[in-house]
Amino acid sequence: MVLAAGFGTRLKALTRSVPKCLIPLSDGSTMLERVCLQLKHAGVTDIIINLHYLPEQIKAYVAAKQSFGLHIEFSYEETILGTGGGLKRARSFFSDGEPFLLHNSDVWSTVDLAALYNAHQPGSIATLGVTLRDTKRPLYFNSNLSLLPITAPSGSGDEKPYGFSGVQVIDPKFFMFLDQFEGEFSTIPAFFAAVRAGMPLYGYDMSESFWLDMGSPEKLEELNQYILKQP
Repeated sequence: MVLAAGFGTRLKALTRSVPKCLIPLSDGSTMLERVCLQLKHAGVTDIIINLHYLPEQIKAYVAAKQSFGLHIEFSYEETILGTGGGLKRARSFFSDGEPFLLHNSDVWSTVDLAALYNAHQPGSIATLGVTLRDTKRPLYFNSNLSLLPITAPSGSGDEKPYGFSGVQVIDPKFFMFLDQFEGEFSTIPAFFAAVRAGMPLYGYDMSESFWLDMGSPEKLEELNQYILKQP
């Protein structure tokens, strides 16, 4: 699943008439194209994209790109539902019972998505791609990279803050924890609910990969400069 419903308000004038995932990048591509092709390269054949802001532009772009050679469906949200609410709404797409990749459409990374998927352990509710970086919203993991359901250091000594990358593997059993929430909500409280219920949930350290969230004009410029430097 690719999350593409957001308004992109931090990008200001750039997203007044264009959804964030379709802003042209310095190589002529878009974030939506990049993410879909990266998923395809990892072996993904079917994708659902959630929509809210300027949905017809995204549908038209995907059609013009012949769905990137993938089977693509859309999940339209009349009111924006957030990462958790958006995933919950699209649950019928994941009827095969297999774990699946969930990817923010504003995240560029060089992580090997197939390796991330293969690192997902049977029985785990989710595997979250994380990086060691400064962030205002850290997630805390123990030495085994198991998620701790805390939002601040506990002082136990066996906890390390990571930044969540917006790239993850989800087991369909996670929907039972999404069902505890209504309306617009993030996946994070549902992750915490799963861990408190005794479900294993691990981090996948992708700190060695390049990662960038292009959610602000400054980050977009940084990404475009990075792209121009690539061979």
